[in-house]
Amino acid sequence: MSKKVESAHICAYIALMLVIVLMILWACNVGGFTVVSLDSFVGVIVALLAILITFVVGWQIHNTMELKEKIKKIKSLEDYINNSHKLYVQISHNNQVGISLNSAILWEAKNEYAAAFAMYHNAFYNAIKANTPDLNFYIITFERLLPLFEEIGKSQREMISRDSASIKETDAYERYFREKYDEIISAVMHKSVRK
Repeated sequence: MSKKVESAHICAYIALMLVIVLMILWACNVGGFTVVSLDSFVGVIVALLAILITFVVGWQIHNTMELKEKIKKIKSLEDYINNSHKLYVQISHNNQVGISLNSAILWEAKNEYAAAFAMYHNAFYNAIKANTPDLNFYIITFERLLPLFEEIGKSQREMISRDSASIKETDAYERYFREKYDEIISAVMHKSVRK
């Protein structure tokens, strides 16, 4: 049981005991029955209201402090969830890099250089999203594969075009490899589409 619940129980028991004691005192006529004037009645009521308001204001202040603590905990949980989501996205992109690189190596081994280029390009996009530090490997690979194919498949071209649009929205594109990358993609898009 929490301290708050225990203190609420203690207060309830004390109030119950006071009520029982007052009922016994009233039943035994301990103070005698005196006439209550309007002034004394109003004074007692005002004093009781003042005490009650003091407790209510104190309780509200206590609740406000507790609410602030809960808001801090919620904010820390929110930060944790956001960081976990970013990590999940980064891991997902890292996994996709591995999958795309393996596919590209297989296509290259079969001398399907257009398909290999498309898969290397997809790996490049995911490597950028995963914040991979060495991106020059991909640019060098693109330059190596570019003269090895004359035609490109329609689906490969669409995949490269889609990934290229996403790559051009990244900071890495603007900072590191814009000119060289634009030349490579332009050369790929000018290749004839395989029928």
